[in-house]
Amino acid sequence: MSEEHLPLIELAKKHSRNGYLFPNSTGGPLNKMGMRNFLVDNNIPARPQGFRSSLRTWLVDEIHCEEEIAEACIGHVRTGD
Repeated sequence: MSEEHLPLIELAKKHSRNGYLFPNSTGGPLNKMGMRNFLVDNNIPARPQGFRSSLRTWLVDEIHCEEEIAEACIGHVRTGD
């Protein structure tokens, strides 16, 4: 982890609810279609294809996050080996 992210997280904590750093409008977790819906609702022609892959790469390469944590962040769950 880098030191640069700490001030951002501290700012975001002021707006957290029910244990979620980035909650939805009712205080629960974000909907899995939240990013797509935001783009559509705001007439933004882009689509979030590749976002999870980009996030995972950034987490591992830039933040030096453990691979298991990065996978959990993007919603991948390992099932039996």
